[in-house]
Amino acid sequence: MRHRPGTAPGSVTLFCFPYGGGGSRAYAELLEPLPPWVTPVTARLPGRESARRQPALTDVGAMADLLLPGVVEAVDRPFVFYGHSLGARVAYEAVHRLADAGRPLPAALCVSGAPAPALGVHAPCHDQPRAEFLRTLRAMGGVAPEVLADEELCDYVLPVIRADMRAAETYRPPRRTPLRTPVTALAGRDDPRVPVEHVRRWCDEAGGGFRFTVFEGGHFFFRDHPSEVAAVLDGLLREVAGD
Repeated sequence: MRHRPGTAPGSVTLFCFPYGGGGSRAYAELLEPLPPWVTPVTARLPGRESARRQPALTDVGAMADLLLPGVVEAVDRPFVFYGHSLGARVAYEAVHRLADAGRPLPAALCVSGAPAPALGVHAPCHDQPRAEFLRTLRAMGGVAPEVLADEELCDYVLPVIRADMRAAETYRPPRRTPLRTPVTALAGRDDPRVPVEHVRRWCDEAGGGFRFTVFEGGHFFFRDHPSEVAAVLDGLLREVAGD
């Protein structure tokens, strides 16, 4: 986990779970506008940055198991989970693991650009041939064009992205009781991989309340409209803080 220092006691911790291929700065454009009493903690998965020598994981449950001790260790105030795409699935699994262990739960779960757990991925791509996979990544917009144009960089990042996408695309959780944690779901209107209605179905998991917002844009809509998505997070965090 990578921490940005918080301020006074009573602030809110925002745990961020990265999307496929994302690292510690995956949500930098969303975190910058947030108020200083929010302490962002960004998960770091194996296969990238300081953990690049560790093999990338290909299972959502294993990712949640790996990250959960860092969450438990860092929790000393109200907290919220946020995850986009793969990150939403890992965050969801982490909430269930906390509940199963009888530990404190996040005050809210915000999921973004991910189908509800009961639904499969609309267009699986993790096992596509290299050229086709690169075209898919370009269409999604999740990787900088200069990275995709560099053969050496591609050799480094593609195995990690494939592993992450395999985890997301093969994720099949069991049927469960709806979460007691309120759920906020965010969708991109023109997302080619995750139809809006598949995101709306997160309502089935939300026993503690549900909100749903659609933004203009594709799969990485938060990059096109960072201030608007940050405003949703800001409002959610202020509710948790009682501001």
